[in-house]
Amino acid sequence: MVETCDLCSAKTNEMAIPKLRSDFVTGIELTPKKLSMNIGETANITAVVTPTTAIDKSVIWSSSDNDIVIVDGGVVTAKAPGVAVITAETTDGGYKDFCIVRVASLVGTNGAVVDNENGVIYGLVGRPESIDGYIKAVDSSLSVQCDSKTLGTGSIVSVLNGEKTVDSYKVVIFGDVDGDGWYDGRDAVTVEMLANGMLTREQVGDAVWIAADCNHDGVINQADVEIINHAGVLLSKVDQTKPTEELIETSAEYNEYLTLIDQMNTETEKPSNEPTENSGFSTKLVEFVKKIIKFIVVGISKLFKF
Repeated sequence: MVETCDLCSAKTNEMAIPKLRSDFVTGIELTPKKLSMNIGETANITAVVTPTTAIDKSVIWSSSDNDIVIVDGGVVTAKAPGVAVITAETTDGGYKDFCIVRVASLVGTNGAVVDNENGVIYGLVGRPESIDGYIKAVDSSLSVQCDSKTLGTGSIVSVLNGEKTVDSYKVVIFGDVDGDGWYDGRDAVTVEMLANGMLTREQVGDAVWIAADCNHDGVINQADVEIINHAGVLLSKVDQTKPTEELIETSAEYNEYLTLIDQMNTETEKPSNEPTENSGFSTKLVEFVKKIIKFIVVGISKLFKF
């Protein structure tokens, strides 16, 4: 832009910055972000392009694996078991958003539940050494593989079609947050930190977060800590070297231990407040560890404070 002086007629060059037009696309958002489907089902994904005044709101849809799911104008059709990512991209500006689609490859048996939305398997009784008997593939062409010798929270169950891994799930055992298959005082420390906001779901992962909700009420709080502490007292009286089948037949403490943190019951009773032989020691241990953790956190915060 050229400006001319009214007094001396001198000319100066200036750069004019154009105003942003409200009819340009500035973003896109998909709803939902995750989908759980069965073979043959269809579902809708909604794409909202911003701003509402944008002239060109056209969207290009694509699937990361058309053998698993296809998409046409936001309508998703499940074709085969596995996981695929649906992408929506705006023609104007190339903005993108995504939706993860899981087409169920497993179903639960003997009381186990396959949660396709969260990609976890729960409802396993005792401390099983194998996933066999708790799940089955939806198609005979699929096989299941789990490398863990003893199942605990976080153990990975892979679903294969030939040599190709089409999906994977994580095992969740309510109360077991350290992945050893037991729920005891070591788990209580982590659950205590989650209950008090010292750890977050993003830090521990979905499987551990779900496992920490011992009484299945959707909230991680002191009630979950109390249940695990009581379970730890019972477990201290159990000979953990014996096989699960023998413990179920011979150990009253082990059977009470299994009942206390029921993997399916959503109305788990809170432990009795009556003192037990080791409850005082267990509570003191947790309190001691909490103080140490708090001391470390405060020290680190002071160290990095400018």
